[in-house]
Amino acid sequence: AERRVVNTRSQVLLWGAQRISAMVLAVCVIVHLITIILAVRNGLSAAEIGTVMALPPVTRAVAPYLWGWLADAAERRLGLVRATALAGLACWLGLFASATFLWICAVVLAAGFFLSAALPVVEAATLTHLGEHTGRYGTIRLWGSIGYIVAVVGVGYALDLFPAAGIRFIPVRHEQ
Repeated sequence: AERRVVNTRSQVLLWGAQRISAMVLAVCVIVHLITIILAVRNGLSAAEIGTVMALPPVTRAVAPYLWGWLADAAERRLGLVRATALAGLACWLGLFASATFLWICAVVLAAGFFLSAALPVVEAATLTHLGEHTGRYGTIRLWGSIGYIVAVVGVGYALDLFPAAGIRFIPVRHEQ
């Protein structure tokens, strides 16, 4: 079989993109589960929880196009991913400011807007750095999907071992 050679710069950039993707993946998995836990602990109704969980797909319907355009225009794809991941994390920290339904919706929308940049921009960067070897993209994408499945299942098992009720840093609505 013919062995394909990818230059060192591309290998380093792919390694960096993989690490950034893993960081964003970890934040996304944990944050989405914490959002549900937060909603349940703060007494949100089933309709309110459903509304909160429906907001991230809304941002993913619009925001990736903006982020993709901006990443191409700025020619700084990985820098944009880093910046938007940090902005998304900063938005999620807003959950500690209040626990009302409208506030949670605002935080989820803002964080979803920033975090929706990661996957499409990293995929575009990966394809660019693969150059003539775009056939390897399927394998890279496969392992990304397997990693996501393992992360979600792993966090689920971790929550079974360490119930969410034991997580003390999650803000709780105080009834007055």
